[in-house]
Amino acid sequence: MEEPTLDFPDCKWIWEFAAAGDLPGVEGKVAEGVCIDATDDDGRTALMAAVCNGADDIAAWLLDSGASIEARDNEGNTALMLAARRFRTSSVQLLLDYGADVDVVDTVEQCTALDFASKALQAREEWHAAAYPDPDADTGHDGVTLAKMRACAQTLANPARFMQWRRRALLTTWKHACGSGSEICK
Repeated sequence: MEEPTLDFPDCKWIWEFAAAGDLPGVEGKVAEGVCIDATDDDGRTALMAAVCNGADDIAAWLLDSGASIEARDNEGNTALMLAARRFRTSSVQLLLDYGADVDVVDTVEQCTALDFASKALQAREEWHAAAYPDPDADTGHDGVTLAKMRACAQTLANPARFMQWRRRALLTTWKHACGSGSEICK
């Protein structure tokens, strides 16, 4: 089997397809031999592009296909941090379900995903309190409401995520053991 390519022109499209939510495009590039964890000039992977744009079906496919959940971009951000910064609650939950490490700290601001979500939420609440009487009326220039920001921060802070991750990790271990013909499955 050929080694996956890291040639930039071939890899560029996997990020484009992931960001655009084009699952057949991503599958096609991987089938052509493009490395699933190839990075762009900023060190971002297709998984990062998918979660930044809320393409959870692509993110799940990439993770199921072996994409690194803890890959870091040039600033030390993981996919979880990037999803949290953009308040992609469903992407955050997906990454947590797959076992993303919530305690990882980026290399620039020394923050975790929860730190990013909390800081942004606090700043938006302070700005909003001065500008609007209705706390959920804000849909700032980025289209993110305070309610959406709160939901994302709560998802990251929810202790139940650890039990979900543990169940998924055990299931994955079991599937791999059974796929390899292990005695545990007989």
